[in-house]
Amino acid sequence: MKKYLVLVALLSGCAVGPAYINSTSPQAASVDGDIVGLFRFVGGQAHVQIAEIDGIRTSGAAPFLVSPGMHEIGVSMQGDGRTAIMRVKEGFKSQHKYKLSGDFSGITTRIRVLDITDKNAILVSEHKDK
Repeated sequence: MKKYLVLVALLSGCAVGPAYINSTSPQAASVDGDIVGLFRFVGGQAHVQIAEIDGIRTSGAAPFLVSPGMHEIGVSMQGDGRTAIMRVKEGFKSQHKYKLSGDFSGITTRIRVLDITDKNAILVSEHKDK
């Protein structure tokens, strides 16, 4: 019995790794997901949550601060009765604010990276998955 408890303890310990730690650099970029309102949610838009950054899981407390440059962001999307997981590679500029928004259109899942530094959202890139 003790062998099984040790095995369960080891396996459950392996499933939990270190959580992402925000960059402390004053040059860091801010990255956040998008929680849509009811009308956008019913209209095909999706809730987008950042699940990991550069392969390290996040705590869910967004926005996240990343060093400038290329990063791989793992996102979880829920909406329109569906759930999807996608990975997005993006280059983030120093001291800019970004929002990841998404939607489901037919069989296509779409993530948009928006620069919201100046309050007017500017499309940086769009990523699709079928």
